[in-house]
Amino acid sequence: MSRVRSLFKSTAIYGAGDLFNKVVGFLLIPLYTSYLTPQEYGAYNMLFLYSALSGIVVLLGTNIAFFRFFVNFDETERKKVLSSTLVFITITSAIFLFATYILRHPLASLLLGNNNLSHL
Repeated sequence: MSRVRSLFKSTAIYGAGDLFNKVVGFLLIPLYTSYLTPQEYGAYNMLFLYSALSGIVVLLGTNIAFFRFFVNFDETERKKVLSSTLVFITITSAIFLFATYILRHPLASLLLGNNNLSHL
């Protein structure tokens, strides 16, 4: 019963943190819209969306797989799972960042509608 209680407690804490993050973002909308032009706010949202989607692509589900397999192994196997996960995420992140840097001008044109915003 203690493991179930711990699971619910952890779920509640993570859920509250996620909810807090979304509420703060929602409450900041008036501040964003008063200081940013509609084009700047649109660019901000597109960059935020690109960041969220790129995180999904880079991780490729390894964060979920890590926790799935981590709990089933002993200490030496856990170290192997952790190191393999970190190496994989590092390599995929480096490849994705390099591709994003190389393709920054076409991505800026596609996402932001302006090639001059590639520095963002």
